[in-house]
Amino acid sequence: MTKRFVNEKTLATVDRLGKVAADCELSLPTFAIAWTLTRDFVGSTIVGATKLEQLDDVLRASDAKIPENALAAVDQITREIAYPMG
Repeated sequence: MTKRFVNEKTLATVDRLGKVAADCELSLPTFAIAWTLTRDFVGSTIVGATKLEQLDDVLRASDAKIPENALAAVDQITREIAYPMG
């Protein structure tokens, strides 16, 4: 099961998304949660934290603004690395 979630494609995707998030001056968790809030097809965003410090990234997402060029970069990544767990 691990190979499904941790493989060359998923690691490449995370690396590239991490760079987009960093360009937006956001942590990857904040960026990921904020991204879900930009998608009208996402009915709800479920988050979890095992440490109190992780809540900071979660809460920052509600105020984060992702620029259009970053959203376009995410779309490009998903076209180039289609379904990384497949």
